[in-house]
Amino acid sequence: MSILVQLLKNTQAWALALLLTFTATSKAELTYRTIGNTITITGSNPKASGNLVIRSTYNNLPVTSIGDSAFRDCSGLTSVTLPNSITSIGTSTFRGCSGLTSVTLPSSLTSIAQGAFYGCTGLTSVTLPSSITSISNWAFSGCTGLTSVTIGNSVTSIGDEAFASCSGLTSVTIGNSVTSIGDGAFLGCSGLTNFTVEVKNPVYTSTSGVLFNKAQTSLLQFPGGKTGDYTISSSVTSINYAAFYNCTGLTSVTIPIGVTSIPTFSGCFGLTNVT
Repeated sequence: MSILVQLLKNTQAWALALLLTFTATSKAELTYRTIGNTITITGSNPKASGNLVIRSTYNNLPVTSIGDSAFRDCSGLTSVTLPNSITSIGTSTFRGCSGLTSVTLPSSLTSIAQGAFYGCTGLTSVTLPSSITSISNWAFSGCTGLTSVTIGNSVTSIGDEAFASCSGLTSVTIGNSVTSIGDGAFLGCSGLTNFTVEVKNPVYTSTSGVLFNKAQTSLLQFPGGKTGDYTISSSVTSINYAAFYNCTGLTSVTIPIGVTSIPTFSGCFGLTNVT
């Protein structure tokens, strides 16, 4: 065999190996670490794409958690299925996964961490399992594709700006057990027209789609997409500072005499009259 032919064959083999390397890196290769007798998923190839199903065990140990930012900015992922062994997902785990349209959350999960799905603009719906008790700050903030959210009776708290800037959101149902809603939880939801609060909720209620405290002495949030004139009930004595922020379809507001502090009407471009 001539040196030239051997060199050509070596070059072809090297090119094939290089091609196989690049092909392999396009797959959802996961990194993980062992903590005690459990596995935590710590990361993924940022070029991962398609559907991702995480196994319940690695090296015969249960996968119990997803680490902080493990899949951050994996914009090629379209769906993720987490096993029932998972009990926690970290901060910003799926942040910026703009191609993500579907997530299956396990019944073993008890909370949605801070910014877990922040900026997942392709996400259209989320089903929260009955095991979830808290939704942390910014958990779904900027998920502009979300159209409706049902917050079940197991959830007790919704964090600051948890659903802020979800412009596609049109309705929100709040369950019986929610006793804490953070600042700006639904701020900037320009398509939102209705809040519904389950009647047995001890802290919150809704009337005509507007969110109040149970006694209806405090107006907490006016739906950002609700249009027309609005007269605030005479029972109201306080209004959340950002309750009417960016309510572009609001045309007129009448505030009762008992209210001593006026909220911001910033971004209410259609507002022509305030009494």
